[in-house]
Amino acid sequence: MTYEPYPLFALAIAAENVRHASLPDDGIPALAQLIADSGLQQPLCGYRKGRTKLLIYDGRRRLLALQHLASEDRLPKDCLNGIPCRIGSKAEARAASLGAGLGTKGFHPTEAFRQFAALIEEGQTVPDIAKRFSLSEREVEQRLRLARLAPPIFDAFAEDAITLEQAMAYALIDDPNRQMRVLETGGADLSARMIRRQLTDGETPGTDKRVRLIGLAAYEAAGGRLRRDLFADEDDLSGVTLLDAALLDDLTHARLREAETALRAEGWSWVRASVHADYDLYQTHGRVRPERQPLPEDAQQERDTLVARRDALAGTAEHEDELDDETWAEIERLDAALEDLDAQHTAHSPEDLARGGAVISIRPDGSLDIVCGLVPRKALTPKAEKPALPHAVHRQLTERASEALARDLASHAETADLLVTAAMAQAAWSYGPITGIGLSGEMPRFTEGGTLPPDEALAARIDAAKARVGRSLAETVENVAALDDDQRAGLRQLALSSLLDLSEIRGDTRSEDGRSLGTFLARRMGTDLTRHWQPDEVTFGRLSRDQILTALTEMGVPTKGLEKAKKADLALLAARKAQEAGWLPEPLRFAHAPDGAAG
Repeated sequence: MTYEPYPLFALAIAAENVRHASLPDDGIPALAQLIADSGLQQPLCGYRKGRTKLLIYDGRRRLLALQHLASEDRLPKDCLNGIPCRIGSKAEARAASLGAGLGTKGFHPTEAFRQFAALIEEGQTVPDIAKRFSLSEREVEQRLRLARLAPPIFDAFAEDAITLEQAMAYALIDDPNRQMRVLETGGADLSARMIRRQLTDGETPGTDKRVRLIGLAAYEAAGGRLRRDLFADEDDLSGVTLLDAALLDDLTHARLREAETALRAEGWSWVRASVHADYDLYQTHGRVRPERQPLPEDAQQERDTLVARRDALAGTAEHEDELDDETWAEIERLDAALEDLDAQHTAHSPEDLARGGAVISIRPDGSLDIVCGLVPRKALTPKAEKPALPHAVHRQLTERASEALARDLASHAETADLLVTAAMAQAAWSYGPITGIGLSGEMPRFTEGGTLPPDEALAARIDAAKARVGRSLAETVENVAALDDDQRAGLRQLALSSLLDLSEIRGDTRSEDGRSLGTFLARRMGTDLTRHWQPDEVTFGRLSRDQILTALTEMGVPTKGLEKAKKADLALLAARKAQEAGWLPEPLRFAHAPDGAAG
C-alpha cells in the first residue's frame, strides 16, 4: 500500500463505503474547523479509478470537511498541493470498509449482508471471511443466507418493514420463489413461527416422536434428507425437519417390528405394534399381572441381607425425620435394589401367556411404551352362577351389608385412609370403571399448548405409582395394603394431583370456587407461576392490539407513540418486558403466591 497526494477535485466517495447510508452528515462544519486549525491528522484511503480518479472508502467525513473548507477557500497548507491519500485495492476497500461498519452504531445489517456476498463473488471463501472478521463460519453462512433472500423480502428488512426474526424465518429455505409465495399469502405481519410453518408444510418436524425413536443419525444413514434451520442451535431438534416421510415410516415400522418379534418370543399369543396408543383397546381388555416366583437360595440370601441392612439403618434414629441425608440415600439405594431383585423373579404364568397379549406404542419422548398381559375382559370374568335368591332380596341384603360396612368405616380411620388412597389411584390411572365405592375421578384433558414441559422425575414417580393399580379396585386395595404409611401417602399425593383441574372454558364464566381453591393451594405451597409460564410472542400475538397495549401499561411500560406500531413488534416487546417484570396475565394470578412464599 502506497501514499500519494491527490488533488481534491479527483477524490470521490466509493460505493464500497458501506457507512454512507448509516452515518449522518451533521457536524461537517465543526470537523472542517478542526482540520483548518490542526491540519489533516489522518490520510484518506482509496483506490484508483481510471487515470485520474481516486475513490475514497475510508475517510468520507474528512473528504466532505475538506470540500467544505475548499468552498470557503480555507484549505490547510499541507493540503494545498494535494490531499494525502493511502492507495489500496478494491478488495481491500470492501473489507476495510465492512470491518469499520460492523462496529458502527446505526449500521444496518443488510449493508453487511450485501458486502459479505460481494466478497464471495470476488472469490473469497467462508473460512477466509470468518477469520478476517473474527466470526465463526456459521455466522458468515447465516449472513450469506440472508443476503440471498428474495429481493422484496430483503428490501423490506432493509426498510425495517419486517423484523430480523422474520427475515431469519424466511431464510429457513434457500428458495426465493417459495419465500415470495409465503409473503404474498400472509403479508408482512405474518409471525416468524407461522412463516416457518408454511415454509415446511408437509415436512416432518425433528421433534416428532418417530424421529426421537429412530434418531437422526439412523435416518441420515438410510439416505434420508434433512432441512436444518441455519439460525437454530445445532443440537435443537425443533430446528430440523425431515423431507422423506415414507422413509421415516419404514424405519419406524421396522423398529416396531423388532420389538414385536421380541415380545412374541416371550410367548404372548398376540402382539400389536403401532405409532400411537390404542386407548379403545384398554376399554375392552383387562390386564393380568406377573406373579412373584420363589427365589433361589442365593437370591433369597441376598434379599435377606438387603432387608437387614435397610432395617438396621432405619433403626439408627427414633424418628425417620432424624435420619441424615447420607443415611436416607443409602436406604433408598437398598429399596431400589430390593425392587430390582423382586422384578427379576416375577413372571406371567403359562396360562396368562396363552390367553394374553401385548401392545407396543411410542411415547412422546421416543421411547417404546410396552404393555403386556392384556386379556379380553369377558375372559377375566367367570360365568355367573344362577342366583340363589330373588333379585329383590339379594339387593336388600347387599344394601344392608353396605350400610353395616359404612358404619364401621366411619369410625375406622386407618381403613378409610387405605380405601380413599386406593380409590383415588384407581380413578386416576385405571381405564375401567370403579365399583364398590361412590368415588370417581377423571384425568383432565388440556388443549394443545396448555401443558407444561415434561417433568421426567415426576413421570417416573407416576409410572411407579401406576404399577400399584390392579385390574379391579379389590386388587388395588390389596396392593395398597402392602405399602407402609409413607408409600401410601406418596401414592395418594400423586393420584390426587393427577385429578386436579382448575381450568376454565370461557373467560366470562369464572369459577370463583375453583379460583378460591387455587389461591389457597398456591399460598400454602408457595407456588411461583413465573417458573412455569414463560411469556412469548405467540401468546401476545393472539391478543388484540389494545389488549397488548393494556398489558404493557400493567407492566409499567409507557405506551405513548406505540399505538401505530406493528402488532408483531408490539408482541415481541410485550414478551420481553413481561419476562423482565415477572408479569402474569389475569387468568394465572389466582394460582400464584405473592413473592412465591409459602404461607
